[in-house]
Amino acid sequence: MKNLEQIRAAQALRFWNRPGNGEGVAGATPAEVEATRRLPVLLLKHGLLATLALAKSQGERSALGKLMLEIGGFLCSSERRVLPPLPPRRPGESALDPLIRLLTEGDAAHSQRLQQATAEALAYGGYLRRFAPPSTAEAK
Repeated sequence: MKNLEQIRAAQALRFWNRPGNGEGVAGATPAEVEATRRLPVLLLKHGLLATLALAKSQGERSALGKLMLEIGGFLCSSERRVLPPLPPRRPGESALDPLIRLLTEGDAAHSQRLQQATAEALAYGGYLRRFAPPSTAEAK
């Protein structure tokens, strides 16, 4: 059985080693690498819901949007599974909306779930940041 650190690390490596998109190393864009470096600050300063709102405002195809979709997938479907599976996407919704709905609907018990999800997102975001390929500026 894997421990939490192994689960987070393996998932982060899968994210960065996904098929290339022609813009960076193993599919990583410079914008994704930079967004990954900013992610812990956003989560600590503003929380998971506010960071999701920012990602939604930038669009699901933005670097931050892609990272938040990855984190949502990790929280809902990894071996760690902090949240239940994502609800189906409604017509006209962005890909981030089901995760936002999952975190905002409910009673006081859901508040604890949000706290746990935020802590896990921060822990997983740390692995995403650690395993990110070097940015263009760092490589020179």
